[in-house]
Formats: sequence, C-alpha cells, structure tokens
Amino acid sequence: MKATRLMMFVAAATMLFVSCGKDNLDLENNQLRYDGTIYNMQSTAMCDAMGYIDFTSVGQDADFTIYGVFDNNALNRTYNLAVATEGVHYNIDFISEALALNFSYDNNDGAFYGGMEGVQRGESIFSKGTCTVTNDNDGFLVTLDGTLKNGKEMAFKAYVPKAQIQTMQ
Repeated sequence: MKATRLMMFVAAATMLFVSCGKDNLDLENNQLRYDGTIYNMQSTAMCDAMGYIDFTSVGQDADFTIYGVFDNNALNRTYNLAVATEGVHYNIDFISEALALNFSYDNNDGAFYGGMEGVQRGESIFSKGTCTVTNDNDGFLVTLDGTLKNGKEMAFKAYVPKAQIQTMQ
C-alpha cells in the first residue's frame, strides 16, 4: 500500500513538473517562440537619464524585430498581459513580414493603446499571459509568455547583461 501511494505521488509530481516546463523555462535567453517554432535573436538595451529602458531584439533565424520601452516604475514587476495596469507605462512592438505578424502592445497608465489586426482599439492584443521585466545587477530581462487574440502563442526572453546596457545622457 505504501509503495502504491509513493508511486502515485511520484507520478503526480512528475506530471506537475512536466506541465510546468511548458512555459518560458524551455527558452534560453534571447529566443522567441511563436506558433510552436523557436527563433534565436540578438538583444540590446539602453537606459536613459530618467530610468527608462529601451530594448531591441532582432531575429537571427527569421526577419523580425521586437522593440520595447519600460518606464522606471514598470521595472522589476510581472504583468497580466490581458489586463491594463495603472501607474506604469510600457510598450512592446513586434514587426515581421516573414512571420506575418505586426502589433503594438502599449499599456499606458491603465489603458491600452496600439493594436493588432482583428483587435478592437482599447483592448489588449493578448487573451492571456504574463510579462516579467527585471533590471538588476545581472542585467535586463524581459520574459513574455502569452496567447495573442489571433490564437497563436508567443513567448520570448530578451536578455542584455548589465555591462552591455548602454547609457544615454
């Protein structure tokens, strides 16, 4: 009886571990997963005098560019991509003819601006997901994992080591 319970516990723990592995943890730094395909990218970041951080990620395996800007209040937080967040401004733009996807995701103090084909103005372009932005002694990291309203899943990790973050005066 004890062996059966132990085996059931191990099986349950294994299933939980495997299901948890289906998020951004399977991406390395500077990778994008869109619609099930993983692409490598090169990322850069710049910090201005007011504490805003701009980042750019450019595709290595496919022609795409991700641009983002986070104000200093938006750093070191996790966001629900489907719900606008008050008190912060951040935006992420994605441009790619090769992947047939272009969008502007703009959370501006509790309201959505920007857009994507097929999504009404003022709504999030994501039906679900999270975005975590971290700026610390290791560097700048944006981790996004969500489902766009076109039904396709998108995840990326854009990372720039602290020593490579440019400073703008």
